[in-house]
Amino acid sequence: MTTLRPSSRLLSRFDTSRPYICPSCVRRLNTQQRPALNLESSSILRPLRRPRQTRLLRTAAGQNSAETVTPFRKQLKDEAKAKKLAAKAEGPGGKTSKKSKNPRLEKWELTVGIEIHAELNTARKLFSRATTSISEEPNTHVALFDAAFPGAQAQFQKATLLPALRAAIALACQVQKRSSWDRKHYFYQDQPNGYQITQYYEPFARDGSITLYDHDGIDPADGQSITVGIKQIQMEQDTAKTIL
Repeated sequence: MTTLRPSSRLLSRFDTSRPYICPSCVRRLNTQQRPALNLESSSILRPLRRPRQTRLLRTAAGQNSAETVTPFRKQLKDEAKAKKLAAKAEGPGGKTSKKSKNPRLEKWELTVGIEIHAELNTARKLFSRATTSISEEPNTHVALFDAAFPGAQAQFQKATLLPALRAAIALACQVQKRSSWDRKHYFYQDQPNGYQITQYYEPFARDGSITLYDHDGIDPADGQSITVGIKQIQMEQDTAKTIL
């Protein structure tokens, strides 16, 4: 029986004292212009990796600015507190002095205007022959124009002008010889038409006044009476009562 023995040259290939390096891998690395490898080194070859580049989302300047910036709301609160402390310091006895004047407001005069709505005591509505009511059920007295029925036209009721003229005379207004109606377009649940018929540019009465006396509850600083001017009196289509 013949025993086959491997040659020394074959055994040298499987020598475990040195790591095995594939020749094709070496050629591939050389073609890619990689750094020369030390084949005599006993370390295991590993794929080359590029060092990671870390990117900072927040710079040093941003961190410092975030620490020093004060919120705008806090600035407003601090300013309001400073004004209160300054006002208390100026007033007698630690209280705010009402007589102290702001030099920036000395050239200005406060003017407050109010708009008062009053329902006319009439049997019909302003632009329809439907009767007026307060205690009736909703949608009881509704004409085609009130419901914005297509093609329905407004019909001005002359009887509604009489109580409006009485109010204009009582408030010493000048009744105009010419007046007109305007459309005010806006959406609201009490306006099915999508607009309101009102007077603004040419109302039927202008330039009135009313005098209030001390028994009416006016400020004692105003004396025994005060006269309030009235710019204009106008008629307009509006709901007297809205129920949702």
